Amino acid sequence: MARNSFITFLVVLLAIVEQLLAKEFLRVCYFPNWAHQRVSTLARFDIANIDPYICTHLIYAFGNIDRVNKVLQTPTATEEPRYRAFNDLKKTNTQLKTLLTVGGQYDHGEGFTAVADPVTTLNNFAATTITFLRRYGFDGLDLDWEFPNASNNQTLITLLKGLREAFDKESTTSRLLLTIAAPAGKYFIDSGYKVADINKYVDYVNVMTYDYATSNNEVTTFNSPLYSRNNIRFSPELSTNWTVHYYHQLGLDFSKILVGITGVGRWLVLQNSSVYDVGSNVTKALRNGTHYEIVAGLAYPEICLMLNNNSSKRYFDDNQQVPYLVNGDNWIGYEDTQSVEAKTKWMMDLGVAGLMFWSIDQDDFSGQSCNQGRYPLLSTARKLSSNDTRVVTTPSAVTATPKATPKATTVKPINTGACLQPSVAFFSLIPVLVATLTQ
Repeated sequence: MARNSFITFLVVLLAIVEQLLAKEFLRVCYFPNWAHQRVSTLARFDIANIDPYICTHLIYAFGNIDRVNKVLQTPTATEEPRYRAFNDLKKTNTQLKTLLTVGGQYDHGEGFTAVADPVTTLNNFAATTITFLRRYGFDGLDLDWEFPNASNNQTLITLLKGLREAFDKESTTSRLLLTIAAPAGKYFIDSGYKVADINKYVDYVNVMTYDYATSNNEVTTFNSPLYSRNNIRFSPELSTNWTVHYYHQLGLDFSKILVGITGVGRWLVLQNSSVYDVGSNVTKALRNGTHYEIVAGLAYPEICLMLNNNSSKRYFDDNQQVPYLVNGDNWIGYEDTQSVEAKTKWMMDLGVAGLMFWSIDQDDFSGQSCNQGRYPLLSTARKLSSNDTRVVTTPSAVTATPKATPKATTVKPINTGACLQPSVAFFSLIPVLVATLTQ
């Protein structure tokens, strides 16, 4: 009897462990609802262009908050069928999850502050939000507040707490997801985000680990480097590795972090076209792509077209694990399949929840510009992470660091949690024990 109970215990334990080992690496992609309005056929993108399997989660950008009635804004007659079509993608891929994001860079938080106080307003907003999401078929809500500050950072916590409690109370078989988008810059993190409190209420944080380079740069730097640079001209804070570990140090679980990757490369203009190494001087000139019309930027399909020009040269920076393109006085730091592979492997080693991609239309969705098939950036991540059976661990910040990477990239977590996950070798012994005991 005792032996049978012990065998049952081991079988149950093995099943639990297998579930842990098979934890899915998420690929969360934002869909911009204005992309179908672009003039260029190269850049024009709509719901019909979405591969329902390329991402595990899709986020519809953007919904809005009705500040007068203090509820989510009812979609227009044009927008409502788009909500339906977006969520109908789940009929093809039944494992796909969809969310609606509200806010964005032009909202500045007015909508969020309007619904967070008093408590009666917040409770009504939470209740009506649940009804809204269920009605249109969304699986959750993403808050993109850009950005709270020291005067209203508690408002964000109050809002998250109210929503999470309402989502928990309403859930039966499937609780609505609650996520936020969060900045990469230390100044914005320190002033606007009570990270340990955020960790209590959200399922995931979409960390926008890009836009480290802007059109205000004085020298060439990368838009989304994996590692920092060992040079006093470059802040160690300007890298994906630094930002992710800083969030973890402040109290955000690795298992809730979605690491941002973007299809946008930052377009800088060299002062001297013969001097183009990282750190070379640039002008204040702004150049925009003709297809996506991004200010001082190009989307990946546009970059591929430029690379097809014989006068363009591609370089890969081994230190920061990202490529850059030089064509005359044009200098563009961007993501390609090599850098996405490096980032994805780094994420999997670190044990984060997955990646976030802004935005799905900025990959080569048609496969006609880069000659790498459809969605080459996202496909690279998918190929590496599908059927991911890693044991989630919390290694130190230097685990995935190439030998050229300086120590300045490291922000060590407060607690590495090295004892939280037993080894795979231990669990591999369980079937052997079961077989032995049943002989």
